[in-house]
Amino acid sequence: MLQLDGVLTFAIGASLATAAGDGLKATHYHTQNKYFVFTLLHLVLIVAPLNVYMLWEHTGFETMFYYDASIHGIWPALNIPFFTVCGIAGFMSARKLVRMNRELSAYTLWTSAYTVALAMVSTHYDRFLYPGEFTSTHINCLCVHL
Repeated sequence: MLQLDGVLTFAIGASLATAAGDGLKATHYHTQNKYFVFTLLHLVLIVAPLNVYMLWEHTGFETMFYYDASIHGIWPALNIPFFTVCGIAGFMSARKLVRMNRELSAYTLWTSAYTVALAMVSTHYDRFLYPGEFTSTHINCLCVHL
């Protein structure tokens, strides 16, 4: 689901920064840090293309059947910078906490992001797990909420 992919990429970036630990304290600038470079490569080469593929090939599932396969090509293309920025924001947030010797807060940051993502899935589990189509999905969801 597009609604939670940004939260998940934030959590991925934050968890990778937290895992780097003391390695983040060795350099002053984040661009000189190998952990930041590896995280950026992971986001750009694996996470963002996977999200674009899911949106392009499984549009109904990713948008909770709000759009169909006729979605314009610009929307999947805009997801690459969006998800990359979300992951970088998570990395930079956790990096700041680790550099301030607040590792517990960094752990809390990424576990909270994963908790929010799982809460989003569990709140809309009927729409998230429904393999149907646009019309029947919205009719079933309206009946559940009435």
